[in-house]
Amino acid sequence: MRSLWNRNSEKKRSHFSLIKLAMILIALSGTEAQAASVPPQELERLEYFLGTWRCRQPADSNDPSSMFTWKVELGLNDFWYLGNAKQAQSTNNKQPINSQEFMGYDVAANELIRSVVVGNGNSYQMTASDWSTVSHANKNTGLTLTSANKQLVWSGTLIRDGESTPLRQEITQNSPNKFTATYFVSTKKQQWIPVVDEICERQK
Repeated sequence: MRSLWNRNSEKKRSHFSLIKLAMILIALSGTEAQAASVPPQELERLEYFLGTWRCRQPADSNDPSSMFTWKVELGLNDFWYLGNAKQAQSTNNKQPINSQEFMGYDVAANELIRSVVVGNGNSYQMTASDWSTVSHANKNTGLTLTSANKQLVWSGTLIRDGESTPLRQEITQNSPNKFTATYFVSTKKQQWIPVVDEICERQK
């Protein structure tokens, strides 16, 4: 009987040790996960968009229905920039279209990512690298001039009416509180055709 009790006690101690070890491992893995859950530094590339913007699309339009408000804030434990666009209501547009989006950074792919869903059923997925300086050739001298403005180029796919279309958006910082953007779609000959432009100004 005593030897049997000893064996049972050893099994209980062994079982308890395994449970204790498992709890320690779980605690350690949780600590490591928390330590690793830090927003990537590359998210700073999107910080420019933080705030509330008043936009016109197309840029030269005075039609109230072309106006929309784009609000961008940092959320989800600071891992994502959350965007919400609301089109202005007018007599000609009694059902304004809204959209919601996520902008972040894919560490595995080393690129910015953007996902947008629109209230009319459309959606688009895009990626970008980083802001770059804007350069252009002087028509008189032929020299390449570098502007102080920065440009971010998004490229991806637009899903509309069950069809996918290559999409590109070029955003140019005109100032800390103003940017312009142009959307392009690709033809069958893989040529980018501008389809709409917009201008956005930061609201205080």
